[in-house]
Amino acid sequence: MWNLSVLKKTYGFENGDKVLKFTSIFLENKIKKSFPYNRFIGHLGGDDFVCIIEDTAAKCYKLCEEMIREFDLKILNFFNEKDKENNYIESFDRKGNKDIFPLTSIAFGGMYGNVNRFKDVDEIGEYMSTLKKQAKGNRDRSSYIIDEVY
Repeated sequence: MWNLSVLKKTYGFENGDKVLKFTSIFLENKIKKSFPYNRFIGHLGGDDFVCIIEDTAAKCYKLCEEMIREFDLKILNFFNEKDKENNYIESFDRKGNKDIFPLTSIAFGGMYGNVNRFKDVDEIGEYMSTLKKQAKGNRDRSSYIIDEVY
């Protein structure tokens, strides 16, 4: 999730924790509904989650698009009217400077194909971290990237 730290700073840690809980329940419900079998959902820590799904890439693309649409609507419930109207939060950055931050968004990184090309789980983790960073590249909105590995 993007801007969770700003949300916690502006709205309080309790509300930030509510967003994390909302996100975990949201992911679990959406993924279990779409993939009742052959899936794993886990919390890596902070605002990072992992989902492993065994299905077609086309179904994963569709799910990401559906989840982003729904998440972006439901996350608005955690913001006041002014911030929703502005579509941003005014808060202070880590250096104490007042700045404008986009509302909380979600980013998905995924892969499919020849996962056996990776030598171990650590290499998969590094690859997925790169994909997640690419998906987070657009700070102003939720996004996803799903890459085919050969």
